[in-house]
Amino acid sequence: MANKNIGFSRTVHKDWLDAVAAFRLESNDPRQIRQELEPILETHLSGKDARRKTIDVLLGFWDKSALVSPKLHTDALTLYKDAYTS
Repeated sequence: MANKNIGFSRTVHKDWLDAVAAFRLESNDPRQIRQELEPILETHLSGKDARRKTIDVLLGFWDKSALVSPKLHTDALTLYKDAYTS
């Protein structure tokens, strides 16, 4: 079976990436997105510090990227929305 994890400074699962993208479509508030992610990661990561660091990585993709490249960020959210929420 193929490994379905992506390695960064934290292990990130595709389901978590999908969740943060979906939450980002609903809200621009990183605090709200963080609150939505907490219970999802809590079932996989027992340590509070581990969850915080993993959420930081996830927010980097779908929140902080808007500051780095607004057009790419908007295009990525549009592609995600078209592919997964139709």
